[in-house]
Amino acid sequence: MGTLDAAADRKAGVLRVNAIHEDMRFTKAISEAVRAEIDALAAWLGLQVGEPRSPPE
Repeated sequence: MGTLDAAADRKAGVLRVNAIHEDMRFTKAISEAVRAEIDALAAWLGLQVGEPRSPPE
C-alpha cells in the first residue's frame, strides 16, 4: 500500500512526517485512514504530529 517516512522529535514533542510514499494511488478514504493511523501513532508515542523541518540554508 505504501510507506511512511517519519521521525520522532522527542525534544520538540512531535512526530515529523517527512513523506508518505504511495505504492498505489490513494483514494480519499485511504488517505483519511492513513492520516488517522499517523495520528494514532503520534498519540501512542506521546507526541503531536508536526511538519517536517525545512533543510538548513
